[in-house]
Amino acid sequence: MPGGSEPTSCLRVPARPRRPPRPPLLPAIIPGVNLAVSDNLASIRPETLPGLHRTRRLRLLCLTMKFTGLRSFALEMRSYLDRRADVDAVHVTYFPPLWVKALCAHVPFFEEWDYAVVRTVHSWRLHLSSWLRAGGPLDLRRFDAAVCTSQFVGLAPADLRASSGCRVVLFGDSTTRNNARDLGFDDAVHRALARVEHRLFDRADLIAMTSDWARRSVLDDYAQPGHKALLVPPTAGHVSHRSPRDRSGPVRVVFIGNSFVRKGGDRLLRWHQERWQDRVELHVCSSEAVADPSCRNVVWHGRVDRDRLLGDLLPTMDLFVMPTTSDQSCWPAVEAQMAGVVPIVTRIGGIPELVEPGVTGLLVGKGDEAGFVAAVESLLNDPDRLDAMSQAAQVRAPARFGRDIVLGRLVDRIREAAGLPSDPATAPAIVEAR
Repeated sequence: MPGGSEPTSCLRVPARPRRPPRPPLLPAIIPGVNLAVSDNLASIRPETLPGLHRTRRLRLLCLTMKFTGLRSFALEMRSYLDRRADVDAVHVTYFPPLWVKALCAHVPFFEEWDYAVVRTVHSWRLHLSSWLRAGGPLDLRRFDAAVCTSQFVGLAPADLRASSGCRVVLFGDSTTRNNARDLGFDDAVHRALARVEHRLFDRADLIAMTSDWARRSVLDDYAQPGHKALLVPPTAGHVSHRSPRDRSGPVRVVFIGNSFVRKGGDRLLRWHQERWQDRVELHVCSSEAVADPSCRNVVWHGRVDRDRLLGDLLPTMDLFVMPTTSDQSCWPAVEAQMAGVVPIVTRIGGIPELVEPGVTGLLVGKGDEAGFVAAVESLLNDPDRLDAMSQAAQVRAPARFGRDIVLGRLVDRIREAAGLPSDPATAPAIVEAR
């Protein structure tokens, strides 16, 4: 062609490179991944929350008080729901701010008339309502259900239940009337707290308790219908198994409990030093225990991370001993059995339901020092029986307290309460961990 130019039809225009696809705003909607795990609102963003419209997947808020002995439940729920295929979960640990703590402080010289514990739960209620209201950072309309640990965290969700449509699930290890009748907390303050609790129970959809002792109180003391009161015992997922014991070395006894004196750690230490220091290596896992270098054959661990406790420490022990004088439940007794460690614990509250006496562990009456000493020595002097009970605990505990069993039943009940239909496409299968 003139000028030697090529026909325009022959020009080769480089192909425009394709833009790589944008990552999804909500990568956590892939089945088996929690949407958000947050201390207060630190990790909460609109894009990390479920949408406002219902789907076949359960939109679940797990709201846990930081200062509770039931945080193990929250940790197990987090691990379980991270692999549950039909749930979008948001986990929030609640740390009350300074102004809430100030409102809850005891008034000096007025202990008898100071209703600090009642002010405490209403302060939580006021603060959490600002998060959960419509348009708030944790708008309850985005959730089908809220699991509240312990139960008084549920006051704010219960207030907003009608307007949000969010079902309220309470989790605890006792009721206020349990504590008054069986543990000695019977005073005007706790009677006032029981009235608050009764109104809360009336508005809740499900009330899950760690023992039948507590569940019966929900039914009998608070007149709640049977379909609302659930038994959800302490549970544990993966716990490393104890290796066969080397009988040539000392028996290894572990105490687990940050409240060292209330849970009987001081008494166990005294018995050890007076009677067993040559036969037993005592391991103390407690943030409140003050290490005493003069104590012979004692290992002071301080506060122990739960993963390290279950994965590294418990499987090296032989006995777990906790002579508590005031407890509603005992999560470490279940964790110990899962590892094949034999528990010796107090017959108090809901604890007796966690142990098969003489099979997987031993129970002793509250304050019975001679009984605890005799129970420990009965196993120190009979290693064959100790080994047999260890094996029984390791076999029987997973069937009773296994995480997938216990929490699977609970989440199924929550789906039912939320009115979510069963669907093979969102079956409650466990997704393989990635």
